[in-house]
Amino acid sequence: MKIEMTHDVTNKAPHERTIRPAGETESPLLARLHKECFAKAWSQKQIMPMLAMPGAFVLVAERAGMAEGFIMVRSGGGEAEILTICVVPSARGHRLGQHLITASLAHLLACAEGEDAKALPPLFLEVAESNQAARALYVRMGFEVVGKRPNYYRHDDGSQETALMMKLQP
Repeated sequence: MKIEMTHDVTNKAPHERTIRPAGETESPLLARLHKECFAKAWSQKQIMPMLAMPGAFVLVAERAGMAEGFIMVRSGGGEAEILTICVVPSARGHRLGQHLITASLAHLLACAEGEDAKALPPLFLEVAESNQAARALYVRMGFEVVGKRPNYYRHDDGSQETALMMKLQP
């Protein structure tokens, strides 16, 4: 996996995945990817202001010029949070989620300033308790459960699900 902080993927081998920052005008792409991954997906209208939030960034994973997933992170106040991470079903099982998180950590480190320039902030996320694949990834990467939000997720059938709050302390 090659981590790139550029939009240029024209000279890449067809099978090689790249990770690049999302452009300000890519909310339609991000909304489409989010819809492929989540039953209650974010719309383009919901994503647009997130792209403009101070401290927020989005990294897109591509292969052969086709987007396969993205991660949206917000940082500030000495910590960071993964707002969403998604990998389309056809690209799952290839550690793309792990690569997106790793690229986000590299981006956070590159953006650190002053005394904290060599330290990563703690990274938080929330995950549905039933999402075993995502939970396994997060544990493998060193995240720990630090809390629960009962009935946080609401499903179309009316059922509710607990969100686990997880933290990576680099």
